[in-house]
Amino acid sequence: MRSLPNMGKGALLVALTLSLSAILVQSSTTKTTSRVCFATVANFTQNTAIGLCSQAILQTLKVGASGTIAYVTTTTTPQSTVRSLLPTFCNRRVAYPYLEPYLAVVGAGTEGPLATMLSSSTVRANFIKALIAFVKSYPNCVGIFIDFSDLNTSQAAGYASFVSSLLAAARANSIKLASGLPWDASRYADTYYSSALSQMDFNVIETYEDINQSFNTTVHPINPLSTMAAPFNDSTKTIYYNLFRWVIKGFSPGNIILGLSMFARAFTVTSALLFSSQYGIQTNTVGESISSSSKQAYVFNSFAAIDVKLNFARSNNLGGVALFSLNTAGSNAELLRYVTSVIAPTPPTGYSYPPASKAACGVAITFPPVTGTTSQPALEESLLLLQEEKRLLLVELQLLPEEQRLLPEELQLLQEEAQLLPEEPQLLLEQQLLQEELQLLLEELQLLPEELQLLQEEPQLQPEELQLLQEEPQLLQEEPQQLQEPQLLLEVQQLLPEEPQLLQEVQRLLPEEPRLLPEEPQLLPEELQLLQEEPQLLQEEPQLLQEELQLLQEEQQLLPEELQQLQEELQQLQEEQLPLQEVQQLLPVEPQLLQEVQRLLPEEQLLLPEEPQLLPEELQLLQEEQRLLPEVQLLLQEVQQQLPEEQLLLPGEQQLQPEEPQLLLEEQLLLPEEQRLLPEEQQLLLVEQRLLHLRQKPV
Repeated sequence: MRSLPNMGKGALLVALTLSLSAILVQSSTTKTTSRVCFATVANFTQNTAIGLCSQAILQTLKVGASGTIAYVTTTTTPQSTVRSLLPTFCNRRVAYPYLEPYLAVVGAGTEGPLATMLSSSTVRANFIKALIAFVKSYPNCVGIFIDFSDLNTSQAAGYASFVSSLLAAARANSIKLASGLPWDASRYADTYYSSALSQMDFNVIETYEDINQSFNTTVHPINPLSTMAAPFNDSTKTIYYNLFRWVIKGFSPGNIILGLSMFARAFTVTSALLFSSQYGIQTNTVGESISSSSKQAYVFNSFAAIDVKLNFARSNNLGGVALFSLNTAGSNAELLRYVTSVIAPTPPTGYSYPPASKAACGVAITFPPVTGTTSQPALEESLLLLQEEKRLLLVELQLLPEEQRLLPEELQLLQEEAQLLPEEPQLLLEQQLLQEELQLLLEELQLLPEELQLLQEEPQLQPEELQLLQEEPQLLQEEPQQLQEPQLLLEVQQLLPEEPQLLQEVQRLLPEEPRLLPEEPQLLPEELQLLQEEPQLLQEEPQLLQEELQLLQEEQQLLPEELQQLQEELQQLQEEQLPLQEVQQLLPVEPQLLQEVQRLLPEEQLLLPEEPQLLPEELQLLQEEQRLLPEVQLLLQEVQQQLPEEQLLLPGEQQLQPEEPQLLLEEQLLLPEEQRLLPEEQQLLLVEQRLLHLRQKPV
C-alpha cells in the first residue's frame, strides 16, 4: 500500500494557497460580502432583520410521494398554515429589492419519498418539473436551495443526476440554485460532490451545526476554527479541516459560504472551566466564546468570536457567511447586524439597511450613510490590508508547528511498517512501495522550506509589497488607536526588517515555482484518495494476515489426510488393474475355445444315438448352447472393441489422478451394463463346464 503525505500537510498547502489567493484578490471586486440567512416557517410580514441579508433561505419544502411537492409541517404548523405564511417570506423582496429569497427543499436520505426520487429517473423528472413550477408561482422568490442530509454512497449517483438535471432546468427558467454541504467532509465529500455543485450560485458548508454534539452533556465548543486541547483535539471536527477538504474536492473558495451559528448552548455543570481559564466571558483563538459561572455555562458566538471567523473567511476569500437562523436572531438581530457592519458596511447603492431600535445587548451598531459608491477610503483599505496580512502570518504560525509535529510521527510510522513487512513474504511488493514512499517523503521534506517560501508571493506583487512595507511603519505610528490587537502589530513591526531579506530569497526561488506548482494540483486528489484508503487498509491488514495464517494452518492439517487419500486411491487403481490384466490375458484364448466347441459339436451329435439315457438332457443343453452361441459371439466382439480403449486408459490412469472423480463417475455408469452381462457370462461358464464334463465321460 502507498501512503502519501498526511492531511495536515495537504491542509497546510491549501491554507497557504488560499492565503495567497486572498492577497491576489484584495483589490478585485470579488470579496467576502454575502450574508446568507436561514429561516423556518413564520410570519415575516413585519420582519426587518431580513433586510440585513443578501440571500435568505426558508426551509419549507420536502419531496412528496411519486415526485410531488410536500411541506415541512409540525403539530402547530399544518400544511395550510405553511402555505398561507410562505408568501410573507417571498414578499419581503418588495421592501428590500436587493434581497434574494430562496425556497429550500430539505430531507434525509433515509426518508422513503426522497430515497425513491434519487433511485428512480422517472420520479426525479416528475419532482424537478413540479419544483420548477412551484417556485415560478412565487415570483418574488428567486432561487431553490437543496439541503439533503445523511445520503449514503449508494445514493451518490442518483444525487449527482438530480442536481445536474435540476441545474439545467433552473437555468432554463432563470431560477437561481444553491446547495448545502455537510460539515463532515471526511465522511460525505465523496458522496455529495459532483461538478454540477461547483456551477451553482453558492454552496453553504453547514458548520453552523454543533460539530461537537457527541459531547452532549459536556461543555464544548460548537464550531471551532481549529483543534483545542483534549478532548477537543480532533482535527476532523474543525472549520479549517472541513473547508480544506471541500476545496480539495473541487470547489472554488469564492463559491463557498461558511456557516455560523446564531444560537447558544447552555450547560449546568459543576465546573465550566473545561476550555476557559476563568469565569466570565472569555473568547479563545479558535473563535469560541464562553460565559460561565461556577454552576452555569453558555457557549456562543460573541462579537469577538465572530471577528476571528470573519477574518478567516475574508483571508481565504470565501464568498461569504451563512447565519442560522433568523428565528433565533432576536428582535434586533444584533449578531447579524454586527456581521453586516464588518463585511458589508455600505448598503447597495440607493438603499439603506433597516434601522434598529435600542440594541438589546447594550452595544450600539451604526452603519455608514448611504452613498452612490461602495469604495473605501485609502486609509481604511491600508488598515484592512495590514489586518489581513497579520491574520495570514498567524495562520502560517499556527500551521507550521502542527506540520513539523506530524512529519516525524509519519516517518516513524513508515519505518515501523518497513520493519514489519519482511515478516510476510507475500507483502514484498508493499515493502517496495513503502520504501519508495519513504524516499518521496524525504524528498518532499527537503523541498518543503522552498515550497513554503514560493507560495508566499507572486512576482507581480513584489513592487506593491515593498511599497506597503515602506508605508506600514508610518501607518502604524499614525493610526495605532484603530487597531484592536497592539501586541500582534508590535510583532509584525519586529518582523518588518526581515521581510526584504525574505523577498530576496523568494526572488531566488521563483524560477523553480513554475515547475513545482503545476504538479501539486495533480497530486492532491491522488494523495487524498490514498490517505483515505490507507487507514482502512492498515486496519484490515492484520485481520487479513491472521486469516491467511489460519488458512495455511488448516491446509497444513489437511495435507496428511489428502496424502493418505491419494495413496488409497492409487492402491485401488492398482487393484483394479489386476482383474483387467487377467481379462486381457483370457481374451485371446476365448476364440480358440469357441472354435474347439464348434469342432466338437458334430462329434457330440454322432454320440447322441449311442447315449439314449443322456439324450433328453444333452439335447436340451445343445439347443441352449446353440441359442446362446450368437450372444456369446456378440459379447466377445463387444469385449474386443472395448479392449483397445481399456488398454489406452490403463497406462494413463496414474497420470490422470486429478481427473479420477470423473473416471469413477464413468465407471459407475458402466456398472449397470457389466451387471447386466454378468448373469449371461455365468450361464455360459455353466454350459462350458457341462460340455467339458460330457467330453470327459466315457462313450
